[in-house]
Amino acid sequence: MLEISDLGLTPRQFAEVEDADQTLVQEWLERVSRNDVTNPAAWFLTGLRSGEHPEEQHDRERARRTHLAENWMANVGLLLDREGAVVDDLFGRNGLLYAYAGDEKLQRRMVLLWKRHRPDGEQVEREFLARAGRNAETFRVLHTKERDESGSGERQAV
Repeated sequence: MLEISDLGLTPRQFAEVEDADQTLVQEWLERVSRNDVTNPAAWFLTGLRSGEHPEEQHDRERARRTHLAENWMANVGLLLDREGAVVDDLFGRNGLLYAYAGDEKLQRRMVLLWKRHRPDGEQVEREFLARAGRNAETFRVLHTKERDESGSGERQAV
């Protein structure tokens, strides 16, 4: 049977596994240790993140959409500032998980994932505001300098 160290997880993924239900971790390790699993790390993480036991049937489309939603959360969703916005974007009319809008467990899981990623989003926002402030100051200085230079040129021509 595979062990966690055999999966080649990143430190963040490893921390996620440590925080998870250890019974679920063991069940998924057993499941991905079978010969029919071509990518054990991916299936292990997807299964563990689903919060469901391996013997429960997953439809492929749901697993695919959930995986896409997890990636979306890490790249885009972290920028959303409210829990409600996350639920609306994922489970609303045009959301990636619209078909599963009634699944409260999946909604809670996505909100929890958002809460994990949100500090990174807040850092991105702070960096953006600092950069915008620097850009505004640079623009102000350049604009003032340009105005002063054009004003000087007019005086010399008179």
